[in-house]
Amino acid sequence: MTQKTKKVMAHTRYKNADGVGVVGTTTVLNRLSKPALVPWANKLGLEGIAVDKYVDEKASIGTLAHEMIHCMLKEEEADTSDYSQNQIDLALNSLKSFINWYKDSGLEPILLEEQLISEELQYGGSIDCYGTLKDGTRVLVDFKTGKAIYDDMSYQLSAYVNLLEENGHPVELAMILNIPRADTEDFSIKRWTDLTLQFNVFKYMLEVYKVERSLKKDIQGKKLQEDVSIIDNSVLPKTHKRCKCCGKSLDPTAKNIQYCKPEIKGERSECQKWGRDNDYKLSIKSLRPEKTTEVRCMRCGKNFKSISRFNRVCRNCAILNNKSKRRPHKFIERGGEDDG
Repeated sequence: MTQKTKKVMAHTRYKNADGVGVVGTTTVLNRLSKPALVPWANKLGLEGIAVDKYVDEKASIGTLAHEMIHCMLKEEEADTSDYSQNQIDLALNSLKSFINWYKDSGLEPILLEEQLISEELQYGGSIDCYGTLKDGTRVLVDFKTGKAIYDDMSYQLSAYVNLLEENGHPVELAMILNIPRADTEDFSIKRWTDLTLQFNVFKYMLEVYKVERSLKKDIQGKKLQEDVSIIDNSVLPKTHKRCKCCGKSLDPTAKNIQYCKPEIKGERSECQKWGRDNDYKLSIKSLRPEKTTEVRCMRCGKNFKSISRFNRVCRNCAILNNKSKRRPHKFIERGGEDDG
């Protein structure tokens, strides 16, 4: 009894030997510009076809076709319960086309849907099929379900070749099989024995992805520091200055700055105006007399008002006390009396 297997349509996450996530091959190549898609999408729109739904429909058929091929090679039965009858019929067309090629190729699979990681370049990818042909050639086969094989598909294939060779699986031949879903599409094969130039393009795209990722993190970090609403001032370093009025960041290198600078030199900013009025109110408040307590002077016995209950000598007695403690100046005559 064949076992039913169900394809999980989810984004594959790759992790290196340390358990850290790495980018996938498809994600890297998604940054490539595809200008031909613009007129194609425009044509669908003019025909009244929703592009997103159309793409999702074709992607579902391609996913099911891949699953049917893999299950056939593993002698298992694919689970089609999540697909419509039309999607199943089109995927079966792809399977029949593959079987016709498979019988003549003598392909013996070694790896199927294998996820591999490049520890050297830190990226991952899923291999459709790796095996040997009837003449013993070690081959990488990538399945596509579309109208044609495009040149940029070789970039992805070169990345898969590198993944296999880095993990101890030599590749002598790499090929893409374009398996038709309907009668309007053709079965086609494209083969490569050397993908060095294509892999150089992939490495450049991988470097671009990493730089963009670092730049994005740097921009987000700076934006986080400038956003007053989500940053706690206690978390900021002591050298970080903020406006007393609006809380925005100030130039940490500038000295004696408490408020935002004006846009026009020679004028006051709104924060400076607010600070001037607020500082004036604080200065006036500081001049107001504080609460006093009536105490009895320990010297003269008179009652007087003191700001502290520990002050037990009135002002007059304190002045007299200070005068009595002063030492008189000593005048020294220079030269004495006249000797002549």
